[in-house]
Amino acid sequence: MTTALTANQLVDRFMESCSHDLRAPVASIKGLVHIAEHYPHTQEIDECLHMIYDSAEKMEKMLRSFQEFLVTSHYIKKAEEANCDELVDSVLEPFSNTIDRMGIKLTKKITVTEPWRIDRYTFSLILKHLVSNAIAYQDLAKPNKEVSIYVLANNRCTILQVSDNGLGIPKELQPKLFQPFFRGHETSSGLGMGLFQVDKLVEKVGGHLLFISNEQEGSTFSVTIPVEETTAHETEQ
Repeated sequence: MTTALTANQLVDRFMESCSHDLRAPVASIKGLVHIAEHYPHTQEIDECLHMIYDSAEKMEKMLRSFQEFLVTSHYIKKAEEANCDELVDSVLEPFSNTIDRMGIKLTKKITVTEPWRIDRYTFSLILKHLVSNAIAYQDLAKPNKEVSIYVLANNRCTILQVSDNGLGIPKELQPKLFQPFFRGHETSSGLGMGLFQVDKLVEKVGGHLLFISNEQEGSTFSVTIPVEETTAHETEQ
């Protein structure tokens, strides 16, 4: 007997199919554009090739986002001991070139009571999206661009705070901030999935998410992640 699929299962299957089956054709489009650029062509064709490549790049980014969301929705959290400095640095490393190119002053302050127990995947993904958001909403007209990361952890919880002095989010748009595909500013080139995923991850670990944002002043996002109880089996190990 065939079990009827729920609406959520159908959505999951569709998103899984999109994230896997469409990535190869998109990669092929990007590869063909690179090949075409090596042959003589007019300026108009060159502009078209760039638009095709940019569109394929955006589609590829969306497919990665879908895949990440699928992994997250089925992920079973697992707390383990970790080095906070090393984990934060591993998340920041892919952003280093962008931070340097944009002239952003990055500061971080980490105060952790050892041993620090955290779900590495959840913490890393939350930090990644918050930092990406802080960079995306920088005010390019400001001479001093700043992003600050603050981590405080003890035996009860971990508090992660990411602040920027960028564009800020208009008050009238803030209620929609954690909706999927919502972009808080017309200049944003993101997909609008980052903060949606942060909200879902925080909910999954039983944490709390707060934010303060003012236009032309910047935003601060604060995440509290409770410490997962250590089982007797884990203690014996």
